[in-house]
Amino acid sequence: MALATDGSVSSLATLGVTAKDVPAVRRRIADLESKLSDVRPAVGSATDRARLARKQKQLRAALVELAAADAALALVNEDHAQAVDSARVCLKHSVELYGEGAVQLVPAYSLLASAHLGIGKAHEAEELLATANWAVVRAGEDAPPAERSRVARGFGRLNAARGDLERAAQSFAEAAYEVALATGPESVDAAHIYFELGVVFDRMAGDGDADGPAASPGASASPATAKALACFDKAVSCWYRALQHARGDAAGRPNSQIAPWAVMAEGSAVVSSVAQACAARLGPRHTAVHEAHFTLGLLEWARGNLAQAAELCAAAAEGFREASGEDCDAALDAAAALAAVQEEARMQA
Repeated sequence: MALATDGSVSSLATLGVTAKDVPAVRRRIADLESKLSDVRPAVGSATDRARLARKQKQLRAALVELAAADAALALVNEDHAQAVDSARVCLKHSVELYGEGAVQLVPAYSLLASAHLGIGKAHEAEELLATANWAVVRAGEDAPPAERSRVARGFGRLNAARGDLERAAQSFAEAAYEVALATGPESVDAAHIYFELGVVFDRMAGDGDADGPAASPGASASPATAKALACFDKAVSCWYRALQHARGDAAGRPNSQIAPWAVMAEGSAVVSSVAQACAARLGPRHTAVHEAHFTLGLLEWARGNLAQAAELCAAAAEGFREASGEDCDAALDAAAALAAVQEEARMQA
């Protein structure tokens, strides 16, 4: 939960904070830390002490949520130094809330580990992941699958950074299994793990990373490349289904609260990378590219980026028409979405 400006508790979506206003998030974090430092020990009645304890807990919970979201977005934007700072704030207050060794600390440890990987500190990342893993082991059967998934995903990233691709693939596969238990195999959380697994397979094929040079389009794909493309397709499919469900009808805008804004930012980066990878490996006119463009258009629409959404939906509609004809369902759907985006942009002008 996040603390509203009036001191009450509300959801993050009601704070007026969006991915476009990251400085506001960081000002809010600083404000909450200041409020927490101003809290003085209660010397009154038991009721006063209980009220103070509740206030401290609310402040810490708000800090944990905001700092975690800021760290996640900083990771997407490759601002790893900021991610380290925000993840440390998240971990500090998570420890105060739950105690050392609690399984609830896993998200903060995982964020901090990923941030350290980003600044080239693999040893520190490994130590953080080992601590997170120990918390999961201690919790035993009570450890939520989501936390097991976070730890496995962290080790996947660590192994990938070290070039141990076989172990990385095993870790990401384990993470995908656990997240499927937590939120379902078609969830957007699963989508991002499928993508990272795909990147590992792509590296196994010797084609570089998901945005790098590849074999010429139409060339016979290696088994590893085929696995990579299957993972990329699955990642896009998860987001497409979620976004279509959030639309309701062909002219409907996807609900902006389909996922936390940091998750949506990561989703945008993932689907964009898939579009580039598929264009390089399959050719820019392949249906997979058009599907990625349409999905990304819907996602940017949900995020409020109307100019980008219109451009992507237009490209997808044209691509679907060229591939399957004017009256194919995909072309009609993309065209309807484009018209709705353009109408919304006109209304806001």
